[in-house]
Amino acid sequence: MLQTTNIKAVTNEKNHLRYDLGRTMFIGAIYALFGFLITELIVNTLRISRLTGINLETVNAVSIVLTILLFIGLIVFALTVAVKLVSGHVIDLLIIVFAVVFLLFSVGLFAWLFPMLNQADDPGPGAGILLLFFIISYLMIVFLSTISGFVYHHNRKRK
Repeated sequence: MLQTTNIKAVTNEKNHLRYDLGRTMFIGAIYALFGFLITELIVNTLRISRLTGINLETVNAVSIVLTILLFIGLIVFALTVAVKLVSGHVIDLLIIVFAVVFLLFSVGLFAWLFPMLNQADDPGPGAGILLLFFIISYLMIVFLSTISGFVYHHNRKRK
């Protein structure tokens, strides 16, 4: 009887761990999606203008507005994740790793699938500093929201 109870407990814990890992990967993938869309909007405005035939000023204006909206969406999502989706388990700290790995993978895959063949599509000199600012703030947002959610739920479970 004791052995079947232990087997059920181990099976239940494995299923719970699998659920937590899937949830953690999903949250990391959503973070990476926000990051991917913002980085591609910063870097590929000239390519979007050339491929769609839309005026460059229009593409720049729409790109700036979408980038700001996506950045605000990233912050709102980070605040939501910290309170509602992080459960206080140690596995939740993998959200940071998954977010960075998925972002690097998606940007690398996009660059491999759609290489810049036209030299006119190279981003301007200001795109690098914007991209650097975004990457640093992206890492800080993901790190701080995950750590704060972890600490919040961990302290809440103690009480």
